[in-house]
Amino acid sequence: MANVDIELKKAFQELQTKMIETTVKLKHCDKQIEQQKNTIRHSQLTAGQVKDLPDVTRLYQSVGRMFVLKPRDGVMAHLHNKASTAEDRIKTLKTNMEYLQRSVTESESNLREMVAAKKAR
Repeated sequence: MANVDIELKKAFQELQTKMIETTVKLKHCDKQIEQQKNTIRHSQLTAGQVKDLPDVTRLYQSVGRMFVLKPRDGVMAHLHNKASTAEDRIKTLKTNMEYLQRSVTESESNLREMVAAKKAR
């Protein structure tokens, strides 16, 4: 009887730590999605401002610590690529979050089953 109780306790602790880790990963994914949304918003706002500038305006793009003179089309393409990369990253993060949420619900159901089995004994 004591061996079964110890095994249940150990399995319970393992499932609980798995749930906690998964919840932390979910929060991390959520923060990354928000960062990517901010990147998209920033790129769109910048593209809107660049589009309204006259053609003779000199545009510079930051590269590390320096700024490089770029044509308007190059700057617009860079902003578009940055936004599309962020959108792809959001899709990847959302699928990862769905997997993690399924894992959390599975862990919760396993915990409930273990508690119910323990109470039944």
